[in-house]
Amino acid sequence: MSQQPFITLLGDEIDSLDTLREHPAVMRATDNRSDCRAIVIGMNHDAAHPGLEMLESMCAALSHDFNNLRHLVIVIDERPHTPADTLWRHSDTAAQNIQAYFEQTLGSYLVVTVLLVGTCNRAQLLAQQILNRVRHSQVVNPATVLFWNEIGNHTINAASTDGYI
Repeated sequence: MSQQPFITLLGDEIDSLDTLREHPAVMRATDNRSDCRAIVIGMNHDAAHPGLEMLESMCAALSHDFNNLRHLVIVIDERPHTPADTLWRHSDTAAQNIQAYFEQTLGSYLVVTVLLVGTCNRAQLLAQQILNRVRHSQVVNPATVLFWNEIGNHTINAASTDGYI
């Protein structure tokens, strides 16, 4: 059974997204954007802070270009020299702001997930985790930030619920 592509992959080509990049659920440049329900954006550690700010300012364009968008997953390849609490705080602010913009300004429900995956050495598991997350239309925590060690043994949905409750 062939799967209809529904994920657009954008941003930096970070190693941890290699498996997802080849998955049949990922749309190709020639696919119709109106079929896209999820965007996954890869960011290397140097682009994370300015990239998150840029994403916040691009919300209107994203909603216009991808009118069936239900999930935004931002995968950041953070490095050990980056203070984890600072990156988490920037990521959480961006996730909250983007989710609120879609809900309050556009009246649409968008799940925003930021994954900090600098220690990820299991691209196949990360791809499966992302696919599981974007297949759920309703989640407990619609704006969440998680480190790789929080989802290595738990689903994103379970880990985000634990942090939310």
